[in-house]
Amino acid sequence: TIFKTNTKVDSNSRGQMFTIVSRKRELSITSFDVMGKKNASGECVVYTRVGDFKGYEEDKSGWELIFQKTVETKQSVITNMGTLDREVRIPAKSKQAFYIYCKKGMLYMKGDNEGSPFDRDSSIIIKEGVGTRRLFRKLDRNAKYSGWIRYIISP
Repeated sequence: TIFKTNTKVDSNSRGQMFTIVSRKRELSITSFDVMGKKNASGECVVYTRVGDFKGYEEDKSGWELIFQKTVETKQSVITNMGTLDREVRIPAKSKQAFYIYCKKGMLYMKGDNEGSPFDRDSSIIIKEGVGTRRLFRKLDRNAKYSGWIRYIISP
């Protein structure tokens, strides 16, 4: 299943932290698609942690690196990063935080209420997060992830 976020873009950063909530059933996140800031080839990483990211925006402890590859992004175009090193299982009615960081930058929609739900489908809710200028440093503004989330619903 592909969840396409319902946002436009009006800002950019190198990193975005956000939380996904599994609604009624267990699911596994398999990949992300990002909207590139420019046409460029650069390293992208994805980290995850159980629960929320709040309080860990500038603290790497407790985060697990689940993706690290060179990604060829296209300016203002959705680009699949590739399959995560492992699927990230989210039990029903549970939260999982993600941190996507691409050295060449990503686009997103400015947010106004960190932690509030801003988009959903029948299986997941995505909550407003924050942008970062450096890896686990230099917090920017509230951010609504503008991209696709690929996942599998558990039987």
